[in-house]
Amino acid sequence: MALVFGAFVGLSQVGMSQTLGRSNSGLSPDNSAPQTGSLGDALDVEARMSRDAKPSASHGIVSADLLRHPVSNKVRKMLQRALEMMNGGRHEAAIGQLRETLAKYPDSAAYVHSFLGVEYVKTERFQDAVSSFEQAASLLPHDAMTHYNFGLSLACAGDFDRAEQETRRALELDPQIDTARTLLGILLSRKQPTRS
Repeated sequence: MALVFGAFVGLSQVGMSQTLGRSNSGLSPDNSAPQTGSLGDALDVEARMSRDAKPSASHGIVSADLLRHPVSNKVRKMLQRALEMMNGGRHEAAIGQLRETLAKYPDSAAYVHSFLGVEYVKTERFQDAVSSFEQAASLLPHDAMTHYNFGLSLACAGDFDRAEQETRRALELDPQIDTARTLLGILLSRKQPTRS
């Protein structure tokens, strides 16, 4: 369990930091995280669509699920404020900001639950993380990173069978998520009998 948590909590944060287009180097040894289908790309594309009426082809690929959940400028600013708190290590403040965002703007749930899940993993509240990511996955069923993060939280909570299922789903949606392949390998190695 400690191996799974230690190996992936940083990578999960890097992935979420990149979701709002921010760099957060130093959290993972190889600083790798998938960049397609991210929440930040969706926020950026959604902002451009409301401004320009058409998305730019030069930005990353965004899950259609994310585009179904547009956010206002106020929500975007609140989410970015929460991300700054997350990146600054102010996890309780970030959780408070995210809960406030959800209370004021229930339509932001797809984004808020994803970020809350990351903060709960970072603060080792794994059952809360599972709950948040489960809600996010129900709102974003075709978003690979959401399923990966859900699988990660399940592994941290000790629910390895469901973690494997969610991680496999993430890889079905985006086979390029290296951290999901690594997590799946760890989960599968737990099933193999040890040699004595």
